[in-house]
Amino acid sequence: AVAATAELSLMQPLDVVKTRMHLQGQGVRTGDNFGSTLGAVRGIRASEGVIGLWRGFVPGLCVVIPRRGFKFLFYDAFVSALWTGPKGKAPFAHSMAAGGMAGAAEACIITPLECIKIAMQSEKASGGAAPPGTPGVAA
Repeated sequence: AVAATAELSLMQPLDVVKTRMHLQGQGVRTGDNFGSTLGAVRGIRASEGVIGLWRGFVPGLCVVIPRRGFKFLFYDAFVSALWTGPKGKAPFAHSMAAGGMAGAAEACIITPLECIKIAMQSEKASGGAAPPGTPGVAA
């Protein structure tokens, strides 16, 4: 959990910039038109303050932390269902199948949280206002 929080703390501004650059020019509420990554960082900071670069951080934590746990939990369950021998000795095909099913099961749980995170990142605060809370976006 600590490593996931540290990673997200460092990478969140780039994720916000990426999301905003993907959405620009498609008639979304932000109305941004950034020419470069650095231009996006400067534009977001100028219009929303530094905090705007961390928009969607809490939902991001709700995604990153459980994602790893669910994947390990599901992998263990699926490999046990597919292979009855010693746990560390499962054939490659069984491990691959268990990994694929674990990823799919984890995605079913995490995708709604990803959608909330992206919705929050795509919103632009007016006049440096605080970002809307997760319940407002999820409603």
